[in-house]
Amino acid sequence: MALQMSTMVKRHDSNNKMNNNVSGFLNVLPYDVVTTIFSYLDQNDCIQCLNICKTWRDRVPEYTKSVWHTLKINGRFENTTRMNKAQGRFLGNHVKHVQVIHFIKKKNKNTFLDVMKQILDYGCNKIESLDFAFFETPNQNEFIKIILQPLASTLTHLTMREHYSNPALLYILSTCSHLTHFTYISSNNARIQHEVTENEPFIVEDSVSTTPTPKIKKQFDHLIYLHIDSPINKVSRLQPILQRCPNLQYFIGMSSITYEMGKKNHHMGQSTCLTLSFDELFSWCPNLICFKSNASYERQKIVKDDIVNSMINSSNNYLSHQQEKHPYKLKHLSLREKMGQDLITPFLTKNGNTLEYVSLLGCKFETPTRFFAWKSIFLSPSFPQLIHLRTLVCDSVAFDCIALVTLLNQAPMIETLELKRLQDVTFDYSIFKSLAPLHHLKYLYLEYMTFDNDYSAALFIERLCMLEKLVVHRSVMTLRRLYSFSSLERLKHLEFFIMEWSQEEEREEESQEDYQEEGQQPIPYFVPPELFTHLASSGLQHHQLEFVHLDTLKGITLEHLIAIAGISTIKHINVQLDQVLDDENEEETLIFIKKLHTTTSIETLILRDVAYLPPYPVILALSQLPFLKEIYLASPTMFLPSPSQVDEIIDVSRIMPLLCNNKLQKMTLENAIGNRTRPRMAIDNLLSEHGLSWYSTQSFTRINDDGLYLEDVRLERQ
Repeated sequence: MALQMSTMVKRHDSNNKMNNNVSGFLNVLPYDVVTTIFSYLDQNDCIQCLNICKTWRDRVPEYTKSVWHTLKINGRFENTTRMNKAQGRFLGNHVKHVQVIHFIKKKNKNTFLDVMKQILDYGCNKIESLDFAFFETPNQNEFIKIILQPLASTLTHLTMREHYSNPALLYILSTCSHLTHFTYISSNNARIQHEVTENEPFIVEDSVSTTPTPKIKKQFDHLIYLHIDSPINKVSRLQPILQRCPNLQYFIGMSSITYEMGKKNHHMGQSTCLTLSFDELFSWCPNLICFKSNASYERQKIVKDDIVNSMINSSNNYLSHQQEKHPYKLKHLSLREKMGQDLITPFLTKNGNTLEYVSLLGCKFETPTRFFAWKSIFLSPSFPQLIHLRTLVCDSVAFDCIALVTLLNQAPMIETLELKRLQDVTFDYSIFKSLAPLHHLKYLYLEYMTFDNDYSAALFIERLCMLEKLVVHRSVMTLRRLYSFSSLERLKHLEFFIMEWSQEEEREEESQEDYQEEGQQPIPYFVPPELFTHLASSGLQHHQLEFVHLDTLKGITLEHLIAIAGISTIKHINVQLDQVLDDENEEETLIFIKKLHTTTSIETLILRDVAYLPPYPVILALSQLPFLKEIYLASPTMFLPSPSQVDEIIDVSRIMPLLCNNKLQKMTLENAIGNRTRPRMAIDNLLSEHGLSWYSTQSFTRINDDGLYLEDVRLERQ
């Protein structure tokens, strides 16, 4: 017995010593230091800490409150469909932000309401932000009384995305009286859209519940941000909300996809909120800063809208600075051409002197709105100077060239210009002569635009003396008549993608081909190499070009690459050549790489139409670029070797110098070729044989008519 007691005492002493050793730094270090140490853990790490000992299980939650300020529950994963006791130890009134996603009744045994009840039962009664996505609340009484009412005094942000039920919007806003930001995005399910169009659910008295039914408030005084992406009826559902928001500053209507789905399913008529007029909107919400009308934006882009987000998060209150100067304070405006001239005109004319961002969206998927009188709006004496306009986006609107030039002349401070699919605009040289220089324009994006000839394109670019980023996609435009490159001296980013000739240029190209057959002039370039030679000139002080992307352009050769390599600031090159880099032009290719080595700090190199594999001296030279982090080599499929030649041409050990470059992090070989062995397998064997710290992340395999393997092999350093 004494022996047993002695053994028990020893064990007790050893356990105490172990606990003291394990929890020692919790007792010795200051609270702030321990809290900082635990702040580097994630929530799963915190749960694992509970298994160390009883002391840690009791005390760790005290030091990890900052880790649990935000709680995320994803119903897609079985282990998170309900809260467990381990998670519950870390919850309390320090939890400020909760996100719950993917709780649809058909897919989960645990309902959305069950999960939220558990969160509240663990003492999370000071939540400030709720974000729900892909969920349903079929019982509005329970949702409002059990979930929202306990949080009414603290909740300021409520987001309901991809909602599969018809919410009682007025009751929700009345219950959460301190809400400043409310977002409701309905599911595009046809049944849901039909339900939410007309009917506001009615909250009935529940004789069993002790919680009183909320009454609809006369005003939502705190609400400043409202985003309703749903085809709700203007009169019966939207208007009662807007009439109660006297301090609303940001209102975003439904997205273009919701509008199109609603039309397709016949859920929208003349009573939808597409027809909001300027007078009625500002009579209800006189302090609006941002207005995105229905169908004037794309749903996936609204989250990434840096302009709106910066305005919302700005600590400077625009209203306090501008209230005495301007009766209208609208800064950010997005409109859809389908609204019609009568509704659009007041938004532009009455707010032109304060607007900073304007987006005009036309009919992408409908019959174009021909003869829309944009020109009469811009030429009207009542149309103001857009002296504060910084960003203009025009997508698929029925502009003509005169209307566009007139609008740009009214916006002398514009910094960002995006022109896409302007149906009636052909940039005409005679009209462009009246365009004033845009001294502040830094970013120009053109997509599906047409210049009538090379001279109008050159004239337009010469008007942009401060341009830093030029992106041109699928447009009829060349720079071969740009004789003065001074307007592009500050260029940092240049991107041309799938350019086309105009009819006049096609005829000229045909004549040039005839001349070339006679030993005369060569075919002209879309982008002359002289542009890059000029930017690389030693006397130029302002050149900053870092990014060049030339894809699917005629006439892009090694001459362009060598000229680009002379620009000391270049870091990213993405070029598809109009010739194949192989043994025949090995010498010129080495000149290009050597110039990159001596002149630039190149980090990313993407070359398309490169023979697989390049000659060994070329690969060796590429491996010696000291700052190269990513290389992408794409081989043309139209010049593949025959199966009998493959083994002679392909030797994957040729890429060893690249694999041994410690700076290189990513390598892609597009259209890699193999005969009896898949290219990825051959490369994996090479990596294993030499013990190199690379792994292949992805490959897409196909077999051509000759039985050769073709793969896109992507490698990343471990």
